[in-house]
Amino acid sequence: RKPELPDSDSDGRTQTCQVTITMPLAQVIDVASPTAFDATVSEAVRTAQSTGASVVVLITSDSPNGAPWCPDCRRSDPVIESAVAAHGDDIVLVRSECKRNEYAGNPSFAYRKHNQLRLTAIPTLYKWSSKGPTNKLVEGQCANKELVELLLNEG
Repeated sequence: RKPELPDSDSDGRTQTCQVTITMPLAQVIDVASPTAFDATVSEAVRTAQSTGASVVVLITSDSPNGAPWCPDCRRSDPVIESAVAAHGDDIVLVRSECKRNEYAGNPSFAYRKHNQLRLTAIPTLYKWSSKGPTNKLVEGQCANKELVELLLNEG
């Protein structure tokens, strides 16, 4: 962001200047495939514990045409990404994208049967600890900035 801030010189005329605000980047780890999920999340938790960061896991849709195929994901992903970015290195985001042809209408999809996820819908944002998920937001809840912040700030 580059907001313009008014200032005045010795003659009282208003001047403007630009200020660049740099936000620390959150660590984002992409899960290569559902079979790599457990190992990826375990590594993220170990990394986060060594730095004092928290881990959140986002299960969302892939973007084969530049935008997520899931309408709730189109609304939620920017809200989640912005909130996570604002927390900088205090949050590790583990992100897994679902392909429509593998997920939609498939009761045997790996994340639906995963003993800790038990995915019912996307997007789903989980707060994750070394023992697994502690809380979650589902579908439209993920587009609510206040709910996302509450989840991210949970102890």
